[in-house]
Amino acid sequence: MTPKQLPAPEVKGTRYYIQTGDVDGMALWWLPEGSGYTTDLDEAGEYDETFVVRREVDIMVPVDLARRLARRCVLASRLCEEMGRAG
Repeated sequence: MTPKQLPAPEVKGTRYYIQTGDVDGMALWWLPEGSGYTTDLDEAGEYDETFVVRREVDIMVPVDLARRLARRCVLASRLCEEMGRAG
């Protein structure tokens, strides 16, 4: 299920991540300055309420909400890669 674009609340000082779909069930976030995409929340860019999302697929998600829902995980493919095994 793809979430619908909702207008961002106009609360001054609120910071947002911009989600643009998902990869293998993980949210896909804009990098800083819209320079690409990442599934790693630590690498995601933060935007303020003055930033205007122009594409229907992009959703402004409050930073505090995304951080509250985030969980750490280990990608099995990276684990196998680092340990020199086929995954």
